[in-house]
Amino acid sequence: MNAEYFNYPVFYLSNYFSPLFCYSWSKKPNEWKFQKTRQTWLLLHMYDKEKVPDEYFSVLLDYLEGLKGSARDVTMQKAEALIKEYDSSDEEDPGLLEKCERIRKVLQLLS
Repeated sequence: MNAEYFNYPVFYLSNYFSPLFCYSWSKKPNEWKFQKTRQTWLLLHMYDKEKVPDEYFSVLLDYLEGLKGSARDVTMQKAEALIKEYDSSDEEDPGLLEKCERIRKVLQLLS
């Protein structure tokens, strides 16, 4: 790695490496290592299309199938709370509709 690599803001590095965490899990399972910080970042940002593009979201859904314990429970609770909040909203923002679609996919998967 070159010196310029370390000058990127932390959010950029998270945006880059966290989706690759799922890709690595999917394509190179023998080389993949669990990283709690990556999983946490993905769970916090999985509904944001800019942070987790569609091509990674489908892989993330596969990853979420194996989610267990409190991570699974908390993810379900947060998704249910978000969908209630968005369903009661009168806003017709296309970005909000995309988030709702992703939330519903996660709820369907984890239910």
